Amino acid sequence: MGARFEIDHANFVGYLTADYRATAPRADCGTLKMFLMSLAYGGGLISSTRGTRDDWTRKIAEAAARESNELPWDDDRVLDPFEVSQRLDPLRIYFTGYPLYAMVIPSGSREEDRDSFRFLTESAVSLAPIRTRLF
Repeated sequence: MGARFEIDHANFVGYLTADYRATAPRADCGTLKMFLMSLAYGGGLISSTRGTRDDWTRKIAEAAARESNELPWDDDRVLDPFEVSQRLDPLRIYFTGYPLYAMVIPSGSREEDRDSFRFLTESAVSLAPIRTRLF
């Protein structure tokens, strides 16, 4: 299972995958909303459970859409960690508790990046039984 995300959102992914003692990052409202919308509507989630009754991607998309709807479009203020955690905590159940995480930062040509993404997609799906997340 895995998620493709913008590097600007790495702090959110770090928080989602950290243990529950971690403090949420500060973030501007627009960046947090864009992250939540990318999970809800971006199609960057990869899972072997896609299309099943226990679809991990659908559960995350639904939770992210709910939380995204709580944030206004025209708010440019910086949210404190408590406010960020209010929006991200409903998603943490889907991202924590895995023994292995991998973050791949592709570099090279678009073709090489596409090949890397294809490989990682296959890895994320095939490693799912050992509860692994690739980001």
